[in-house]
Amino acid sequence: MIRKLYYGEEEEYGEPASMLDVLGIARRWNSGGELVYQDVRVGERENYDRIPIGLNFSPTIEFLPISGKFLKYVFGKVVSSGSSSPYTHLIEFGNSLKSITVEAARIGETSIAERATGVLVDSADISIESDGLVTVSLECRAKSVSIVSPYTDPAISLPNKKPYRFNDMKLYIEGVEYASIVSASLSISNNLEEMPRVGDHVSGFKLTKAECEGELDLIFEDAILLDKFLSRSIVDIELRLTRSSDDYIHFNLQDCLIEAEAEVPFEAEVLMQTIRLYPKKINVEVKDDIEEY
Repeated sequence: MIRKLYYGEEEEYGEPASMLDVLGIARRWNSGGELVYQDVRVGERENYDRIPIGLNFSPTIEFLPISGKFLKYVFGKVVSSGSSSPYTHLIEFGNSLKSITVEAARIGETSIAERATGVLVDSADISIESDGLVTVSLECRAKSVSIVSPYTDPAISLPNKKPYRFNDMKLYIEGVEYASIVSASLSISNNLEEMPRVGDHVSGFKLTKAECEGELDLIFEDAILLDKFLSRSIVDIELRLTRSSDDYIHFNLQDCLIEAEAEVPFEAEVLMQTIRLYPKKINVEVKDDIEEY
């Protein structure tokens, strides 16, 4: 049985959209269903009634990104420019998020799909390790989930693009390239707050203060970053994934407070340091052949 994951952008929150695209090379989907109920006791130890209140859904989507388009649904605000390829997309936190419909399909003799509507990204983890591929995990909230059966496969093909690799990554600290990076991760949170329930499902979600944190594992070369931590210095960090000069994702983490942690093994081991990043601002510049995000 073939498994496929598609999505479409909703015109109105929670109203199913037609499938138009893929987030990337899908690795995992979980609809995250939860029964909301209340226990009503009828005595000190006697049986009690369990009354259903409704359903909550917190989908998890894991994939290998092949473009920066998914960042639109993480941050909320995109400005695309360019009259011909390559196009430039400037992405930053917006005052609203665009909701999507996701269909996780099982294609076989009998095809079915889970259709999640009103899907909003609550948080995103972007990570990469030495000799690996960039992996994205989205923790989402959804209005509802239903089963589509029989399911007609829209047969949307993956773009002819390779996933981003560790070898595509460059790290810049205060504008200077830092070559000894071993792994990197970024965590972005929208801190969605649940709105009141209408019937079985929540009516929507409210954006609160956005947050971003990062973590870098680096080979220890000098005490510069440890010194910046001890002096509580503010630094600018850039993380760039480049497939070509016309195809890249560039993360700008501005005004970062940092924590530096270095272990000193007294054996024949490589000296390492872990740097945690707490930026005041973050924005992303993407360049590719997609005209509009």
